[in-house]
Amino acid sequence: RDDLRSGYEADWVHPFTRTGSIHGPRLERHLAKLARGLTRCADGDWEAAGAVAKRLNVEIQGQGATPILLLLPVHPRLSELATPLLPRLNSVANRVAAETRGAVVDASALLGEDAFADAVHPNESGRATLSTHVGRLLPAPDGR
Repeated sequence: RDDLRSGYEADWVHPFTRTGSIHGPRLERHLAKLARGLTRCADGDWEAAGAVAKRLNVEIQGQGATPILLLLPVHPRLSELATPLLPRLNSVANRVAAETRGAVVDASALLGEDAFADAVHPNESGRATLSTHVGRLLPAPDGR
C-alpha cells in the first residue's frame, strides 16, 4: 500500500502512518465493515469494558498522572449507527472517570467527513483539529 509509511516510531512530529486518503468503492467497503462491527458492539459486555478502563485508570493514577478517556471522532457516515452506542460509551467513560479522578474528552462528533483519511483515521487537518480540541479540554497539569 502506498498510503502507509513505516519507520515512524521515533518521529514525534509526524507519528502517524496514513499519508493519503481513500475514496469511492474502497471507502464504501471500509464503512460497511465498520458498520457491521458497530452493530456487534451494541451487544458487547459494557460492564467488562468499564472494568478494564477502570483498572487502567487506577494504574495511571497510581503513577501520579491524570487518566484521560478520549472518545475518538466518529466518521459522519457512521454516526447514525454509532449514535445508540455513544450514550452508553459516554456513560461508562464518565462513571470510570469519576471513580478514578480521570477526565473525559468527547470528540465523537468533532470532525466532518473531509477530515478523515478513511472511515476511522483523521487526515492531517483532522489530526490538527483533534489535537487542538483535546489540548483545550485537558485539565491543567497543576490541577487548576
